[in-house]
Amino acid sequence: KVDMETIDQFIDDGMKKLNSRPQSVEEIGQAKAEAVQIAANKNKFVDLYNQCEERNTVLMQISGEGAQIGDMQNRWRNFDVALNAFSSMIDEQKNVLKQETDKRIRSLNDELEKTFNRWEALKPKDRSDMDRETAMETSEKMKEWREKWDELETKIKNITADCDHFGIDLPQFNFYDELKNDLAKQEESWRFYDEFYKELAELGKEDWLSFSRGKGIYQFQDFMDKWVEKIKVREPDTVKRLLNK
Repeated sequence: KVDMETIDQFIDDGMKKLNSRPQSVEEIGQAKAEAVQIAANKNKFVDLYNQCEERNTVLMQISGEGAQIGDMQNRWRNFDVALNAFSSMIDEQKNVLKQETDKRIRSLNDELEKTFNRWEALKPKDRSDMDRETAMETSEKMKEWREKWDELETKIKNITADCDHFGIDLPQFNFYDELKNDLAKQEESWRFYDEFYKELAELGKEDWLSFSRGKGIYQFQDFMDKWVEKIKVREPDTVKRLLNK
């Protein structure tokens, strides 16, 4: 009975994996690896299965009664069928995922277009004046844009990898280069702004009395000299005008 339960557990675990439908290239790779492991383990269980059948045959001959192994035999046959059909199932699922990849490309292009239009409407505009509060809000908004863009980049990377796997021509993503380059330009500008105020805030942590009597004055002068030079060599933009005030 213990051997039968062991075999049943092996069949249960194997069938769950063999009947699952991979939903991505990564899952297909994982499913293949699991099927190879199941096939390797099956060889160990074949001997145990045969022993159960032989013992049952002996019991039937001696006592006229044996263990109820009919259910296990049916499950083992179904397990064999599922294992042998695994490659066909994977090929079928590949075709399904290939068709879904085309849909994902169209969906991602739509998302890129919407993101581009939203960026054009909401991106930081080149301004001659801006108060500190608005500048800080703009800086935080740029971080949100970066998070959104990273999500899109991940989707693009995954779809590109899937296209390569399925032998599909690499897709053309509309607005990708324009959005990426414009976002990077604005991000660099507002990162410069954040860096300035981060260093300034570090100087401001020291109380004024200690600052004025110690090395604070010299540190502040070094800070100003460094940033005056860095701002001077920047191309004209909103951040440069802000920091020149």
